[in-house]
Amino acid sequence: MRTYALALIALVASLVVALPAAAASREVRIPLRDGRFRVADLVAALPDGFPMAARIRSFAAGEINVAGIGGSLAVRAFNAAMGDGCRLSATADAVVLTFEVASLPSPKAAVRTFVAQLNPQAGEQQRQRLYGLKLPDKLDDRKPLLVLVHGLYTWNAVWGSFAAVAEKDGQQVALYGYPSGQAIDKNATDFGAALEALRRDHPTLRVHLVTHSLGGLVARAYIESDAYKPGLIDRLIMIAPPNQGSPWAKFSTVIALRQQYYLRKYCPDWDWSWAVAETLTDSSAQIEPGSPFLRALNARPRRDGVRYTIIAGTKNEIAEMAGGTLSGVAGKLGRFGAKYLQDKIAAAETSLEAGATDGVVSLDSTRLAGVPDYVPLPAGHNALVMRWNGADPAAWPTIKDRLAKN
Repeated sequence: MRTYALALIALVASLVVALPAAAASREVRIPLRDGRFRVADLVAALPDGFPMAARIRSFAAGEINVAGIGGSLAVRAFNAAMGDGCRLSATADAVVLTFEVASLPSPKAAVRTFVAQLNPQAGEQQRQRLYGLKLPDKLDDRKPLLVLVHGLYTWNAVWGSFAAVAEKDGQQVALYGYPSGQAIDKNATDFGAALEALRRDHPTLRVHLVTHSLGGLVARAYIESDAYKPGLIDRLIMIAPPNQGSPWAKFSTVIALRQQYYLRKYCPDWDWSWAVAETLTDSSAQIEPGSPFLRALNARPRRDGVRYTIIAGTKNEIAEMAGGTLSGVAGKLGRFGAKYLQDKIAAAETSLEAGATDGVVSLDSTRLAGVPDYVPLPAGHNALVMRWNGADPAAWPTIKDRLAKN
């Protein structure tokens, strides 16, 4: 199975990138020999001027038996990944590749889908453990519900100490997880669907959102869209939201490696396909300062009926965060891997805007027109939501105060 995966993963990604340059060609045919075709033959038959051809050939080794179980699964996964944009089929004597350039998915989305199709059980375990809305065992419709939404390349575990403090103070808490690999607008659509389902089941329940980092953009992308159902959300409390972007977007590999290290360490059902789903991200480019996504999102008006609060950190904890990353991951990556991470962290640090910052998002980036309730705190990006150096999450007292104001 891994041979099929390695052979076709490169093909999936490269086809999505390269086929638009070959828009005049609509079909490629490769002869079958005893029900098998060589992936290299398929690549060689692609139109002249096909971008990245040399690189693709170096990865596209081996052959696939389309009549065999593994080969059939790989072909089905390929077709699922490419959607309406490209299809691989087999006749009695040839493999036929047809494509519609206008319908091609993004390369990263195609590879994520392909890998998930190859190992659906691992994908389902990942969804069950990491994604979707996790409600308390006993939900009291008479009490408000805090829905906590994590940031880029983290998962619900980041809220452990925060949720404990909130529950100790009488709050009921739910968690929402999403794949960092997905585009923000797709995550926003999924988030909205989960909240709307919650409302159908609990029509009188008051809902407050508390978000961290990228989670704020996911929430805003739904709340400030035409799809939002009025009255669904009471408060949106955003902690360290990169409303104007973050330079860390260019160095998301560091955070992705850190996340996968800890997932592998603490999740017994971790699978290599989880890393593909999370690290091949379409969202990192969206949070680069000045991105088209951010310009469009910030041009929307704030949602009437939703009370906004922004909490920002003024203490740069990047050195501590970087140290934790290196100590955990470097041993697995070796000397060169550790050096790579150090270089990435140094580049991210020097790319931070001048002035106050929490180490990941600057104060200027957290600000948002139309949100006067703005609270800067002397804490770092993670310390705002996590127990840090023995202290409770720094953002909780402010949030507790806002929740007490009906």
